Amino acid sequence: MLGKVGEPSDPVRNDERLGGEREYRRQANRSTKGTSIPLRLITLRNETVELFRRSKAPVPRGTRLTYGIVSGITVVICCLLFGPVIGAFSLFGSMASQWINGRPFSLRARSMLTATLATVAATTAGVLGSRLGLLDTPVIVLVILVVATLYYTFVQLQGPGPLNLFYGVALGSYLGQDPAKGWEFIAVTALSGLIATTISCLLLIPRPRGPEIRALMTAREAVEDFEHAVANDLVVQPDILRQARDEAYDAVNRGWIVIHAARLRRRHKLMDTAMMSINQRLAAAVARSLAWPSPESVETPTSESTRLSPRFRARHGLRFTSVAWFTAWRIGLAGAVAGIVAEALQVGHPYWAILTATLIVNAWTSRIALTRRAVSRALGTVIGVLVFAGLAVLQLPAWGDVAAMIACLMLMNLIVMSNYGLAVIFITPMALLSSDIGSTVPPFALAGDRVFQTVIGAVLALLVVWLTGIRFPRRVALAQFRRTVSATESVLSSLASGGRTTSTLAARNELQYELITNGAAATKASADDPDLAQWRAAEQAATDLGYAAMAACWLPEPTADVPIRQAVSVLREAGDPTSRAPGSPFRDPRRAATVLGLALLTLSERDDASV
Repeated sequence: MLGKVGEPSDPVRNDERLGGEREYRRQANRSTKGTSIPLRLITLRNETVELFRRSKAPVPRGTRLTYGIVSGITVVICCLLFGPVIGAFSLFGSMASQWINGRPFSLRARSMLTATLATVAATTAGVLGSRLGLLDTPVIVLVILVVATLYYTFVQLQGPGPLNLFYGVALGSYLGQDPAKGWEFIAVTALSGLIATTISCLLLIPRPRGPEIRALMTAREAVEDFEHAVANDLVVQPDILRQARDEAYDAVNRGWIVIHAARLRRRHKLMDTAMMSINQRLAAAVARSLAWPSPESVETPTSESTRLSPRFRARHGLRFTSVAWFTAWRIGLAGAVAGIVAEALQVGHPYWAILTATLIVNAWTSRIALTRRAVSRALGTVIGVLVFAGLAVLQLPAWGDVAAMIACLMLMNLIVMSNYGLAVIFITPMALLSSDIGSTVPPFALAGDRVFQTVIGAVLALLVVWLTGIRFPRRVALAQFRRTVSATESVLSSLASGGRTTSTLAARNELQYELITNGAAATKASADDPDLAQWRAAEQAATDLGYAAMAACWLPEPTADVPIRQAVSVLREAGDPTSRAPGSPFRDPRRAATVLGLALLTLSERDDASV
């Protein structure tokens, strides 16, 4: 059972919850009653307020504070070792601590060491690229494209995303203009990553099994919520029931990943038994929702693995119509356009424009949400540059600048997951101080360049987003839908022919990967393309059928307990779901919904088969 694809922890997801422009128009119209304020001013006011609206952060405040403390201690240590000017370079290496959330000791250490190694590789590429003249910008963009592709294809658990690697290659290119400074940046980044990893691992000593226990508790609570929804399905709306089921599978999936990562190839029987019991309850709840006979008879499969082969993940992620590749090439395109324009306008080193553009389109979400993110980035940068200019006026000593940088670092960690626009106010002076403490460049000239490049990057990022925001997402979403149906058919066919074999369980893991990816792709694409609403019934039927197939893997005798062979016959008669033939039922939303609904009804003993 696999983790989410390319769903790094990112506050931009919270921007979508009010429903886009329609909600704002409704609020604005309501606000105009009894007032003479022009409608456009009210709409502008609402949009401005929303830019700095605080939303619920996905990570607890204490964990976010830990991020900042670990990074701050790391920066102080490096400044004591190398002095404040060189030690300030440790900022981005110290952010390896952001990979600690919810991970057991072994996975925590591996994740942070891998993140450190990747950051050092990115900064090295940037430093080396800085010596290539006109090829400098293509090198930055190429590294960003490769990093984004690898991250969204192979990273199994949510993390801080590839943003720090973007910063690494861009700042390496900027600082590499001075060879000595560039290599110092690489060395300090490597050391700071190791220091942050050591401190973060030491924090786990008091409760070495804390992440596993939290993962178990989260999975159990999610499954209990789904069981309650199934028990009250006559009064619970089908969409709520589906949401409870999806959240339960996601929580169980993450629990397995954490527990498997914690045991270092040795069985941890107590954790395994507890997790298997929770997973068994989830399968029984799905069986109960489908009115299968004796749902309590579900039993443990021969194995429970969270691993997918690198070959599968590469084959899946590197497709032209995959979510990972769409996200990655759009990031690369935005960075390339911003870099070319910045170079043409001769506004200094183009790394800031490239960073701005790539950070805005880093996550695939609706065009309205990304537009709001771009505006937040621009406004936050302008205010942040003013903060940086104010610090320059004060003419603080180098250690004073380090203290200001650490203060910005702490505030950024506390705010960024709940309000991106406000966090950028602190990110901007933090980034500028880390690379320009002791610089001979006039601070106001530097601040002006950064504002201009931010505007260039934001405008060009929006141009890319709006030009690629309909046709390509629609193609990605529908291709993912068909791959999900194909994976479901593979699991059912394997159950029908061989029962619960190793290959069946491997196919089930691939199916959950497809189901999670399909849900994300459908949600994101439909936010910008109302025409995809006609595929909603087919999407729901595909998801319901997929989870039914996964639950069937827990039945003692799948073909004897439920009519799996008949469901396979229904799907096979419809033909290959991934076929591009015009007559394929999976090219038409109504016919696809009919076929999938019939297959689900065949598997279910219920008349409605809503879940």
